[in-house]
Amino acid sequence: KYQITDVLIFPVVLRVLATLKKLTPYKKEIVIWLGGDAITEDDFVIAKRIFPNATFFNCYAMTEVPRISCLNVNEHPKKLGSVGTPSNGLKIKIKKIAGSTAGEIFVKGSSVMLGYLGKKEFSKNWFATGDLGYLDSENFLYLTGRKKNLIKYNGHSIFPELVEKIILQVKGLSQCVVVGCDHPISGQYPVAVVVSKDNMQTEKSIKLFCKGKIKDIEIPKRIIFFKCLPASTTGKILRKKTSEMVHEYMSKEKVSQ
Repeated sequence: KYQITDVLIFPVVLRVLATLKKLTPYKKEIVIWLGGDAITEDDFVIAKRIFPNATFFNCYAMTEVPRISCLNVNEHPKKLGSVGTPSNGLKIKIKKIAGSTAGEIFVKGSSVMLGYLGKKEFSKNWFATGDLGYLDSENFLYLTGRKKNLIKYNGHSIFPELVEKIILQVKGLSQCVVVGCDHPISGQYPVAVVVSKDNMQTEKSIKLFCKGKIKDIEIPKRIIFFKCLPASTTGKILRKKTSEMVHEYMSKEKVSQ
């Protein structure tokens, strides 16, 4: 009766829709808000196929700051990997990590909440999001991961989400999570856990695929194959629980520096 005007869609929902054998494209004009997880080029291809006449927005927000930035993908198709420019009245700065163009994202403005209950208010100061990213020359924001997920290996900072993006390009892999495992000399070392759809890949073939696409030091020291990874009701992989599974598995092995 009233028709749908706006829909919020997580990437995992798009991927599930793409598996349906009988799927009729929704050809009416509609606004699609993409969010909840990283959007890949493949996800956007699926979205365009299902909603050919939609206007797509890729947004970055959190509970403490309702909308940090937003990208109109239709207007800026070349900026697909970005989450757009800062929202009106909001400032963004990046506290860079040594040896990297990325760093922790800080925001400041009237849309930042007053503070947490019983704690000092911070709305007038810079709010640390806990997310990592960078601004390009045109002030478009790109996310590279979460600060708490950062792996420190031999003095180098490894962004697991970027490594996962490369590994997921390997044919036949459906899921991937990279975590840091403790090492007495190196601090941590990267370990990848993957889910394969056809069991055609090996640890060696995946490492060879990564060669030249990321720095050698970013290539996981171990690649473990699991049948499935723990996920939330929305299909988002539970990184903490996955990390616990990896640590339990790796506790039985010894990895050299």
